[in-house]
Amino acid sequence: MDNGANPFRLFQPSLMIGLFCFSMAFCNLDKAVYDGVGRYDFPKIEPFTEDVKISNWIRFTDIGKCKLSQNTAVHFFQDDYKFESIWNRPLRYIDKFRRCGLIVQPDFSMYTDFPIIIQMYNKYRNHWLARFYSDRGIKVLPYVMWSTPESYEWCFDGMPKGSVVSVTTNGTLRDRAAHNYFLRGFAEMQKRLWPKKIIVFTVTNETDSIGLDYGNIEYVNCAVRNTLLKKQRS
Repeated sequence: MDNGANPFRLFQPSLMIGLFCFSMAFCNLDKAVYDGVGRYDFPKIEPFTEDVKISNWIRFTDIGKCKLSQNTAVHFFQDDYKFESIWNRPLRYIDKFRRCGLIVQPDFSMYTDFPIIIQMYNKYRNHWLARFYSDRGIKVLPYVMWSTPESYEWCFDGMPKGSVVSVTTNGTLRDRAAHNYFLRGFAEMQKRLWPKKIIVFTVTNETDSIGLDYGNIEYVNCAVRNTLLKKQRS
């Protein structure tokens, strides 16, 4: 080996440019860069002020299995890997989303046992996708997420105030700790965002067990909607 050789000689300008473009595309920064809100620059979500009049709520993975219309809305309340494709190829779904009445803001997970940096990254992706689709004429219902009380420092940044928003009880009723985190975060959301209306997506009809005593709530049972969809296809 030539001890006098430049160790960076393999990194030619064309290669460096290629790596830079790859990293930009990997984070979708080649498609859009949005002004950030708060300390961590989460893209700002526009308020949703319309009445939500949807009769058919479907999972993202069912978007190709049923007839889409303005009475149809797409949600992402399923395992993250099942909708990772919208992050990898966001342009691919624009036409289908436009045929729907609205989509719920994507919800890459912010589990309490995730490292904080992963929770933040997933929140960033959720905000970026909501803004990306909203800017292309697709109605996006804001979806609010939180983790532990420590997340309150940043988890509401970029979310609209005085808007119709949505949350889900999925995974929050399985044990006392998860339920407590949900209730505390819900109260904090009310205090910080003072939403016009809250659509609560759940998988049970026993809404009294959820423990939400607010007058601006509408419940949507996703399990019932998914069952109806299966009957329609059978």
